[in-house]
Amino acid sequence: MGHHLGSAKGCWLYMKARTALAAALVTLLAMPVSVRVAPAAEGVRTLLPGGSIRDSLAGGDRAAFAVDVPAGSAARITVQQQGIDVSVTLRRTGSSLPQHGLDLTSGVEGEELVLPPVEESSASWTIFVIASLPRAARGDYTVSFDLRPADDRARTVAAVRAQHHRASDDAWGGDAPSFQRAEAGYAAAADAALRVGDTALAAEATYQCARIHDNLGDQLGAIERQRRALDMFRSLGRRDREARVLNRLGDLSRKIGEVSDSERYFQEALPLARAAKDQANIADILNNSALLMLAVGRVEEAIDRFQAAIPLAQEVNSASVEGALTMNLGDGYFRLGQYDKAIDTFGRGIEVTKRLNLPWRTARSLTTLARAQFENGNQTAADEAIRNALDLYDKSGNRTGHAETLELHGLMQYASGDADGALETFARARPLLHEAQNRIAEARILTTWASVEIDRGDVDSALPKVDEALRLSRLIASPASEQKALYVRALALQKQNRLDEAVASIAAATDSVETMRGAIQRTELRTSYLATVRRYFDLHIDLLQQQGATGAAFEMSERARARTLLDGLAESASKIQKGADPQLLARQRAVQAELNAKEIYRAQVALKDGERSARAIGVSRDIERLLEQWNEVRSKLRGSSPAYSALQAPEPSACRRDCSTPTARSSSITSAPRAATRGSSIAHPSRSTRCRHPQKSTMSRAAIMSCSAARPTRCRPPPARSWRTRSRRSAPGSPRWCGNLSSRGSAASAC
Repeated sequence: MGHHLGSAKGCWLYMKARTALAAALVTLLAMPVSVRVAPAAEGVRTLLPGGSIRDSLAGGDRAAFAVDVPAGSAARITVQQQGIDVSVTLRRTGSSLPQHGLDLTSGVEGEELVLPPVEESSASWTIFVIASLPRAARGDYTVSFDLRPADDRARTVAAVRAQHHRASDDAWGGDAPSFQRAEAGYAAAADAALRVGDTALAAEATYQCARIHDNLGDQLGAIERQRRALDMFRSLGRRDREARVLNRLGDLSRKIGEVSDSERYFQEALPLARAAKDQANIADILNNSALLMLAVGRVEEAIDRFQAAIPLAQEVNSASVEGALTMNLGDGYFRLGQYDKAIDTFGRGIEVTKRLNLPWRTARSLTTLARAQFENGNQTAADEAIRNALDLYDKSGNRTGHAETLELHGLMQYASGDADGALETFARARPLLHEAQNRIAEARILTTWASVEIDRGDVDSALPKVDEALRLSRLIASPASEQKALYVRALALQKQNRLDEAVASIAAATDSVETMRGAIQRTELRTSYLATVRRYFDLHIDLLQQQGATGAAFEMSERARARTLLDGLAESASKIQKGADPQLLARQRAVQAELNAKEIYRAQVALKDGERSARAIGVSRDIERLLEQWNEVRSKLRGSSPAYSALQAPEPSACRRDCSTPTARSSSITSAPRAATRGSSIAHPSRSTRCRHPQKSTMSRAAIMSCSAARPTRCRPPPARSWRTRSRRSAPGSPRWCGNLSSRGSAASAC
């Protein structure tokens, strides 16, 4: 009995010990082997495997977490964004590398993923979670840490992620060698990620690689890679990154002159960015889409959009976007002839841009500043700025930006008397721009080059260049570039005594000027813009006089007088609406804006697909429909307010009668207050315009495009350029070469 009882007790003890051992084994198996929890540094919280910590951050805040990873283990750290956009930096404990974090998920939701490299010995890591926007509102996040045994795929994926992070750190260098290392690193990471099936990283690396190509001036290579990234992000359902890619594609398309593609990309990008609450990208899309407006001549709209977006960029404290917006705002003022205001705005933009430590961005900013200083007559300051810009472009390796700056440098060389040096500079720059398919810059340099050759008497060489510039300007639908090319072409044809062709060329330029002037609403901007292009009207009147069309020249001058009267009425705050229906006026402006946009689009489609293509015919039908609407509105305005119509379309009714006899022509012409150009005596006020209204119930498309509803303006004329006095004179009766041929500054796009 006693033996039996002892055996039962021993059995009971055995079973109890076995149960306790099994429980202990289950606990141990749930933990990685050789886990060592190292003491965390002050302010650093320790994360245990399987654990998570929820906390919050506001703009400017950061948090640090420590993890210990056993040998041969694959660690996975996730940061779930729950109202705050964060970047994450992974470093070996005690190391200062990498210097910069990664923000691979845009907006305030979504997940940031960190995969430490798999090591053959245990390793301690520190994870820094930082609010991406320095002024962001407080929001929550949750950081989690998991461990599992590493397999070959886990090792490869972690190694590729580390390679991508090194490429990102390289890109922050900002110079050519840094960009080249970053490009190679991103490309290798993208390829390796695709091979191992990490599509998310492959898409991100491809996107960043494309941005480096853009920084190096390779827009075509950038577009090809961004399109690949777009396909991958769409397959992943990553709408936040899709918006970023679409924004870059819109800006790249603008740079190579694909206006319709650019506009489409921006229209797709903005709703996606807003849905993701990606404030930095929203501001950048507004900047880049305003650049497109600037390119197609909608300058005032662009200025308004730049001004509206700057506070948003300041709110998110994005120096990249704020710097781009400020520089582009200055470019808008520059295009309208407000040089002092442009120089002041450029100065503020350069201070912001310098914070980025990107030499190519600073170089571009200095180039735009130099252009404004040159136009404003301060050649010494412009020389210094252009030298610094060229040095920085050399450092950054951006060949396209360097070539664009050479165009201005060549113009300044010519102004200083170094004609041979200027021509050599143009010859060096043009092939680089052509290779990069930077059509707007190529058109500018060809126009400037042709101007110099005309001034030197080499008209035969100049004409092919300006014809090519005109073709490129129309291809990219750039009104300002086209106007300049038409003006220079008219000068060349005048030299060859081909007056009919010269008149047609300059008439097209002045018609286009009137279209742009009509789209500008604010008083001071309208007149300052006309001050920059008044030489077009001077040449037009001079050519009409040389052609013997004295009546037409006089009529044009008289219309300019009428427009000057309207300027005076506007200055005194007189109401020129004269009882016109405000709804009709608003409808007229809306139809005209749509008509102008359609006309630009039709020209681009016709150049690409042909006048008889299906797309061109379809757009032409839309234009005819809008034309009917415009004529209908004009007719209603004419009926409801004859006084308003008379102010908008003043008719020099006595012109043809007074000019019908030699005596009348002589007395009319000699009473003019000033001569248009040397060799012509037709009066032409400085704020002149060309606005022919036919005596018909309806008007042609060209007439509408050149007769926008005017809101008169005034401003002081631009200061005299002292360097112009050094320009060589042409034959008697011809206008001198006008130095205001330099291109409007290069546009800045946020990085």
